[in-house]
Amino acid sequence: MDYIIINPETTISKIQELFSSYYPNLKIEFYKKWHESGEGSPDKERITEDRILLDLNPNISKDVINLSQHLTARTIESEFEERDLHIQVFRKRNGTWLQTTTSDDKPLAVLNKELTIEN
Repeated sequence: MDYIIINPETTISKIQELFSSYYPNLKIEFYKKWHESGEGSPDKERITEDRILLDLNPNISKDVINLSQHLTARTIESEFEERDLHIQVFRKRNGTWLQTTTSDDKPLAVLNKELTIEN
């Protein structure tokens, strides 16, 4: 299964948990505002994990988000952005979480595997 099903009551933490179950060396964080391609998101804009999607987008409905391993970090961010949900993909490197600003064009599977070797 390369997708997650969301609905208005889905929590941010549940989405993060599902994403990380596919990609243990990657994670996503939710933000109040969108970011340009190749740009990072400021920590002060991060939304806490206990919030539900309805809090972020009052028009959100049940939907499926594709998490296929061949998709790039940029594509996943766009998938969420199409639903008015602003996320940033992070990669784990040497024990530190970094935003994927310079590696947004790499597929999720490649990012996840590369980073496993570097850790």
